[in-house]
Amino acid sequence: MQIFFVRHGRSTSNILQTYSGKDVELAPEFLQDLDPTRAHLQSLRFDRVFVSDYKRAIGTAKYLGFSDAEIEPRIHERNFGIFSDLTPSQARSQYPKEYQAFVENPVTYGIPGGESYEDVCQRVWSFLNELTDDEMSAST
Repeated sequence: MQIFFVRHGRSTSNILQTYSGKDVELAPEFLQDLDPTRAHLQSLRFDRVFVSDYKRAIGTAKYLGFSDAEIEPRIHERNFGIFSDLTPSQARSQYPKEYQAFVENPVTYGIPGGESYEDVCQRVWSFLNELTDDEMSAST
């Protein structure tokens, strides 16, 4: 089994330099940046294609020619909770204690309303383990 990971295209949140929320869209003026990726992926064959449930990921999959990709919520990026859609400066100003805890321990700190990096890893690993189990079952 081969697995290819593709990051979503540049989003409006990337441009504004904010912590991305779930409903952030792709920045249409940068879609052409995905063209080399689209060209490369079209030369390959995939048994299955998965996409996270975030708008920017679904938009990227569609632009790359995978409009029928299976939505898999376990593979979305970190949920930034109360920091979503804020710049680091805004997060520090609006949530000083929480932001300081996040900066001091970015891996294990669970952002209120969001998750820790460890949470992300557990979520993604559960998906990858399931894929591996499915692949092993199919080959026996």
